[in-house]
Amino acid sequence: MLSLMGCFTGVAASWGILRVLSVVLVSYSLNFSLSTGVVLIAVIFSTLIGIIFGIYPAHKAAKKNPIESLRYTG
Repeated sequence: MLSLMGCFTGVAASWGILRVLSVVLVSYSLNFSLSTGVVLIAVIFSTLIGIIFGIYPAHKAAKKNPIESLRYTG
């Protein structure tokens, strides 16, 4: 969820920046847009990163003995 929140924040910031650039550079007849494919790739990549870096530590912690985990503090 944390990576998806970061992804959506980045996509929203990108959309906002592109809108501002389109308004500021209207005299140069430049038009900026955010491609749906790029947003989809960002969401998929962010989801995969969140899953991989969430499952790996959980799997590693699940293999440990709870008593040993509580004894070790560092």
